[in-house]
Amino acid sequence: MATIVYDDYLTSANKYLDPQKQQAIKDLNALYQSQANTVTSQYDTEVGKANTAYEDQYRENAVQKLINERQVAENMANLGLTDSGLNRTQQTAVQLSYANQKGAIDRAKQAQIDALNQQKAQNLATIEQNRLAGQNEINQYYADLAAQNATSAYNTALEQDRQYREAQLQADLELRKKALEYEAEQQQANNYILQTSGGLLRRDFQGSLKDNNVDVIYNIDGTTTYVDNNSGKKTTLSSNINPYTGTINKDTENGVFSNGYQPNNVNGSKLSKVEGAVIEINGNNQSVWKAGSKYYFWSGKDNKYYQLTNNELKQLGIK
Repeated sequence: MATIVYDDYLTSANKYLDPQKQQAIKDLNALYQSQANTVTSQYDTEVGKANTAYEDQYRENAVQKLINERQVAENMANLGLTDSGLNRTQQTAVQLSYANQKGAIDRAKQAQIDALNQQKAQNLATIEQNRLAGQNEINQYYADLAAQNATSAYNTALEQDRQYREAQLQADLELRKKALEYEAEQQQANNYILQTSGGLLRRDFQGSLKDNNVDVIYNIDGTTTYVDNNSGKKTTLSSNINPYTGTINKDTENGVFSNGYQPNNVNGSKLSKVEGAVIEINGNNQSVWKAGSKYYFWSGKDNKYYQLTNNELKQLGIK
């Protein structure tokens, strides 16, 4: 099984829960945005009311200015001082009174509007703080939930992996036990090169047939008999039949070596043994043969000669 990594399960849990978390944050933002919109609307209304309230005071101040100007004009006319310095002084006093009153109204209105805006800003800041706190709570909740889910899945996977490995180990032990039993049963039979009369020779033995106490008898009728003196089994085949594969090799038309089946030529070129030259192939030592200018070794398994590579020739010291 693949390696079990906790972070992989945590990543998967976060990915699974992310749509739910994003929806919760979206709903939270919508709630606090609604509150912010309500506060903004309320204070915008209050500012509008304040502006309207002070408009009345502006009009009253303007009306009072007109009244004062008229009274000054009438008094000066009655005294015959219409174009006098006193008249101009009293008119200036009226203008100054008007300006002072307007300034007082401006300051009062601005102070009220500033207070309203400050209170609105404070309320909106409180709403934003609550929104951020709520978002942090959502993030923490889903982080904890993902960790719980990942831990549960991780522990389950570990237990399943343990049970699988335990079962696999038990199965391997059973197979090994059966293999050993089978090997013990077959060991005696495998000691024989020829296990059944009329069968083929086993390929995986070391040395020549003669070395393994197997006689090769060339019969006058063109057949060859192989007698395994170990098992007492024998088989008779046409001399051009490979006793290991049961197939015909065309090179046997020129005869075979007397130490067992093996053609004595390659494509009609006679083979001569290179004395002292041996190459290891698949754990077995094979003699080296020469035909013309080329070198070969015989594979009874594949029923053919293989030409040695330059590297193999170099290892043997053959140029």
